[in-house]
Amino acid sequence: QGKGGSMQYNYSTSERVPPASCCFPCCCVQMVKQGTVGVVETMGGYSHIINPGCSWVWYPCQTVAGTLSTRVQQLDVHTDSKTKDNVTMELKIAVQYRVINELVRDDPPPATKAGEPAPDMFERENPDECTKHGVWRAYYRLTDIQRQLTPYVEDVVRSTVPRKTLDEAYEAKEEVAVAVKTALSHEMKRYGYEIVNALVTDLQPDARVLQAMNQIESQRRMR
Repeated sequence: QGKGGSMQYNYSTSERVPPASCCFPCCCVQMVKQGTVGVVETMGGYSHIINPGCSWVWYPCQTVAGTLSTRVQQLDVHTDSKTKDNVTMELKIAVQYRVINELVRDDPPPATKAGEPAPDMFERENPDECTKHGVWRAYYRLTDIQRQLTPYVEDVVRSTVPRKTLDEAYEAKEEVAVAVKTALSHEMKRYGYEIVNALVTDLQPDARVLQAMNQIESQRRMR
């Protein structure tokens, strides 16, 4: 080691070697699997999105912070609600969703009365172009999409089914599914997700009610 400084010397070649504390970025190849997209950050801040295949990043200044699947995924929600004639029903709702891998066109904010502040979400909205991309919203605004979807589904079911009798609820499965999809599509767009479909896959009354219904049907057939 030479005197009078922290610079190291290589006496075999008489060339200066950078100190060990110095770090120079190098170009590294990162692979993203088909059906997913990667989120690249530079020094901890969002940089850009990379598509499936090989991409270059300047390590360690840039890193692939994470990936998101662009496939259609499904969430099964089990919930219950009372009908208009006070019968408890168990419903199974299948919600199919996926990340929006493009710029999102937001719905216009709801109209407010004069003097009222704008809704909280629109008030905090960042005008940067990157915040309008579905992948950015899905990665940075939500931690768990399934935990976010479940209460929305339950809220729609419990506001729709109580207005119908037991017989009407059986006939209104499609109406419940449409109501769930409509409500979720509006809300989830803010978080970068598209609701592909919503289906009521099962609808069952309470076991005691079901048993009573079967007994009534059996007696009717025996007449």
